[in-house]
Amino acid sequence: MTDETGKPFQIDITGMTHDGRGVGRTPDRVAVFVPGLLPGDRAMVRIVRSHTSYAEGAMVSLEAASPDRVTPFCPDFGRCGGCSMQHMSYPAQLVWKRKLVVDALSRIGKVADVESLTRPTLGMEDPMLSRHKVSLPVRPEGIGFFARSSHRVIPFSDCQIQHPAGIAVRKAVLAWMEREEIPAYDDTDRTGLVRHLVVRTGHLSGEVQVTLVLACADLDDGYGAPVLAGLPGLATEMEQALADIGACLSGLMINAQTEPGARILGDTWLCVHSSEE
Repeated sequence: MTDETGKPFQIDITGMTHDGRGVGRTPDRVAVFVPGLLPGDRAMVRIVRSHTSYAEGAMVSLEAASPDRVTPFCPDFGRCGGCSMQHMSYPAQLVWKRKLVVDALSRIGKVADVESLTRPTLGMEDPMLSRHKVSLPVRPEGIGFFARSSHRVIPFSDCQIQHPAGIAVRKAVLAWMEREEIPAYDDTDRTGLVRHLVVRTGHLSGEVQVTLVLACADLDDGYGAPVLAGLPGLATEMEQALADIGACLSGLMINAQTEPGARILGDTWLCVHSSEE
């Protein structure tokens, strides 16, 4: 394959994969997938990994920008893996999402006349603060999102695509863990206790359900019991933080997950707080 040594070459991006990587071709016509590039971009790229029928690349420099390219609004974009399309205008994202459906129906589903059957994507009036469910890994470096294709957490101070309830709950959990000296889970040696924070917010009701995932097999054992004793106080702090933004805590759940790997939730649950009590 051309440029096996990583020598940069120029590429025109003509398509995009389902996970948001730009698609172009090397000088010898091999398809190459490059994160951070959009259809219409021209860039200098180097090959970072070769496969039998395609290659993976990394952008060296952007030579000419796509008309759909915009400046990301988050300072952590590119490091944080919580979202991947902030560099693409929202109208262009809607067109891309429709194309994903069309391609899947025609290429995989063999559906005839799929273009006329597929309507334009329904967008939001304002896509900011729109994510109503968020799963945040909790690790020694903080509470945030995993960097792309890694288990390295990127903490953040704010997130403009999350509902404000997710930010408020995250801050309350961080303060509680620091005050009570509760350790975060560590993937390397599988120590620590708090593993994930899951926050769901009702779009119309403003009700918020919070799940803390703990790395202990028995929630009532000697490791988890001291944490459980302090959870009613944490629920009160969450209620106060959520009230400040016009939301309310409908429930605080504890989940036990001790298995290694990417699975977030285990099979053991405990309800600590419910607004229906």
